[in-house]
Amino acid sequence: MPEPRNVIHKPSLSQIAVAILLGGLAFAIMLQIKQSDTTDYSSVRGDELVELLKSLDSANERLGTQIGELTATRNELLSATKRSVEAEKQAKKANKRANQEAKQAKKEAKQAQNMSAEEKKQAAAAAQAQAGEQSAEAEASQEATDAANAEADANAAKKKNSGGSGGGSGGGGSKNCGGGIEASSVTSCAFAKNVVAAWKKNESKTVTAYSPDTGETYKMTCTGSQMLTTCTGGSGATVTFSP
Repeated sequence: MPEPRNVIHKPSLSQIAVAILLGGLAFAIMLQIKQSDTTDYSSVRGDELVELLKSLDSANERLGTQIGELTATRNELLSATKRSVEAEKQAKKANKRANQEAKQAKKEAKQAQNMSAEEKKQAAAAAQAQAGEQSAEAEASQEATDAANAEADANAAKKKNSGGSGGGSGGGGSKNCGGGIEASSVTSCAFAKNVVAAWKKNESKTVTAYSPDTGETYKMTCTGSQMLTTCTGGSGATVTFSP
């Protein structure tokens, strides 16, 4: 295998150009240094140097003042920029909160509308139920009144037809109450037996007897013989028995 040879590459155009530029820059620097070294202020008078120094100091002061003003302006601009950025952030946050509050208010208003409609339905249902209850109570009251009236009519008819009360006109026919006692059709056997018991106790022409059906006492007039006695009174009550 052959040994590698040392190969010398030719510089490219770009490398040559860089080298020329570096050389020119070095020459310019050396020339400036030489000129600075050769500057001679020996020919300048003292008062001129003083004035020159004063002017340099004044220039430095002006430059310092301008630098301070520029620095303050820069700081103010930076602060204003920061404040503007912060204000923009706060505005965005406030806008976001306002949008959220608006959405929440809209949602609550919708819920309130839905609740109002539901409450209206509930109120209508309650009113209808109350009307139904009142109607049922009125019907029940009417039924109770009718029942009371019917009961009163029945009691009145019972008193009228009861033998003890004599509360009825005489009717044809009689019924056997046992023990030789007969009563008219409108006279109860209980009252007839009480009349006979009252007559046998006093054997008088006028007796009073109690009617269990009406809860009242009635006056009866008795006539007849030892074989058959008839007592009448009240409103057509008749009791016949054998003494």
